[in-house]
Amino acid sequence: MKEEKVTPTAIIALALVECKKLGINKVLMYCCSKDNIGSAKSNINNGGILENEIEEDRDILSSIIGFSYRVER
Repeated sequence: MKEEKVTPTAIIALALVECKKLGINKVLMYCCSKDNIGSAKSNINNGGILENEIEEDRDILSSIIGFSYRVER
């Protein structure tokens, strides 16, 4: 039996479906380091718009970026 691969893009899409079911119409996800291009692309592929960037302690993490989503009802 072949295992199905669940991608980060699919996980975000499923989370947004659940938000829609709950009546949540705007979602903000702080999700990845500024340097994590793959994670940023997963958010953009789901309609995420760069909302802001939080600078963190440079010894731990360079910065975290947040994406906002409009969830259609």
